Amino acid sequence: MDLLLRQEADRAKDIAECLNTVRDYDKDHVQDLTVTIQRLNALSWALRELDHRIGAVGGRLNKGFIDDLRLLQLSVAFTLQDVWTILGKIPRHAVKIDYLTAWWEVGRYCHDMGKRTLTMRLNIYELFAYGLCKILLRQSHNRDHIDNLRHQIFDLQTQQLHGRRLIALTENFNTLSLVPVQQAGAHILPAMF
Repeated sequence: MDLLLRQEADRAKDIAECLNTVRDYDKDHVQDLTVTIQRLNALSWALRELDHRIGAVGGRLNKGFIDDLRLLQLSVAFTLQDVWTILGKIPRHAVKIDYLTAWWEVGRYCHDMGKRTLTMRLNIYELFAYGLCKILLRQSHNRDHIDNLRHQIFDLQTQQLHGRRLIALTENFNTLSLVPVQQAGAHILPAMF
C-alpha cells in the first residue's frame, strides 16, 4: 500500500491557504472559514504524525490497521481532491463573487455528500488519524470510539463514491492525481483549467 499521508497533509495546507484568501473576500463567513482553516491545519498535523508513527514501527502493520489506514487515506484524498477541484474553478483574476461562490459550492458539495460540513468531516478524519497514532504507540485507546469513527468515515466514503459529480467515480486509489506542493510562504491558489 502506497502511503500518501504527507502528500495529503500538504494538500490540506494548500487548501487552508486558498481558504485564507477566500476569507479575505467573504466577510459574512469569516468564522466558518477560520474554523475550517484551523481544522485543515490540524488534519495536516495529524496526517504527518501518523506518517511519522508508521515510519517509527518500520511499516510493520497488521491487516486491521492497514484496512483502517486505507479507509482514512481514501476518504481524506476524495474529500480534499474534490474541494481542491471546486477551488480550482476560481478565476485567476477573481472578484468577490467568485470567492463567495466557491465557498458556497464547497458547503453545498459537503452537505450533498453526507450531510456534514467540511469542518465536521475534517474533525472526524483528524480524530481517526490520532486514534491510529495511539494504536501505533500501543497506548490504551477506546476501541468503541475508533469503531464509531470508522463507521462514520465509511459512511462518508460510501456516499462520496455513489454521488461524485466533480471527479469520475474511482475505486482505485492509484488513479487519484497529486497536487504539486508549493514552497512555504508562496501565495497559493489552485491551478485554473
